[in-house]
Amino acid sequence: MKEPTLVTFCFVVCAFVCGFILASLSSGADATSSGAPLLAPPRLRVELLFTTSPSVAGPIVLVQHKGELHGGRRRVRNVALPSAAALRGETLERAVERVAKQDTGVIIDGKKDCEQFHTYSDPARDDGRVSMAVVFVCTLPADSDLRAPQHAHATQLVEEADMPWQYLAYDHGVVIQDFYNHRYPLLRWLSQQ
Repeated sequence: MKEPTLVTFCFVVCAFVCGFILASLSSGADATSSGAPLLAPPRLRVELLFTTSPSVAGPIVLVQHKGELHGGRRRVRNVALPSAAALRGETLERAVERVAKQDTGVIIDGKKDCEQFHTYSDPARDDGRVSMAVVFVCTLPADSDLRAPQHAHATQLVEEADMPWQYLAYDHGVVIQDFYNHRYPLLRWLSQQ
């Protein structure tokens, strides 16, 4: 009988360690209290607060979708801010431009017409999936003609008094309230005071 060599010993140790790692990943062991799998990458979304004047927190553009959306573990109606997942290799500013065109028909410059508002990362915001949304406040050009995308009934400007709070998907109600309450002041607002 041959005695084990150092190479054989290293091979056995590596196989054991790799097997242990794979078993712990596939068993659903998690590192978060939300139940998200270990090493699961978060989904990155951009959401737009389109308004006529960010300095006075005017009306906001909302999209009424044809199908129901979800709002953190509960089914809700179909009204949401213009939003979508950022694509691999896409800058956030480019994603903002794409979402604006897709959801509203408006062409904007993501660097000139928008300002980053806040990042929302509550795991419960999107049916328990790990999802982060970077929200941008964008100035709606005066000559804009809002058009609903194919997946929506309507895209329209809505005043705060007419906001359909009970029908907003995800945590968009929280986002809009934060905007109207100036919870996260924009640099433009700070520079005007």
